[in-house]
Amino acid sequence: MPPLEKPESPAPPPDSLVSAHWSGPLPPPATLKQFDEVIPGGAERILRMAEAEQAHRHLTDITALKADSRAISRG
Repeated sequence: MPPLEKPESPAPPPDSLVSAHWSGPLPPPATLKQFDEVIPGGAERILRMAEAEQAHRHLTDITALKADSRAISRG
C-alpha cells in the first residue's frame, strides 16, 4: 500500500494588495509597458482588442441608426 501523502498547506495571505483603476478603454502607457514585460506582445494585444471593440461599437451604432431611420420614414 502506498504511503499517504500529506495535503499541501494553503499559501499564506499576501502582505499587501495592489489595485488599479482607469477610465476609458486603455490603461495608461506605464501600465501597458508592464503588461508587455509580463506577456510579450501584451500591449499590442490590448490595443488590437480596444480597436476591435471600437469597430464593433461603431457597427452596432450605425445599424441602430439605420433601423431608426427606416422606422421614422415608415411613420
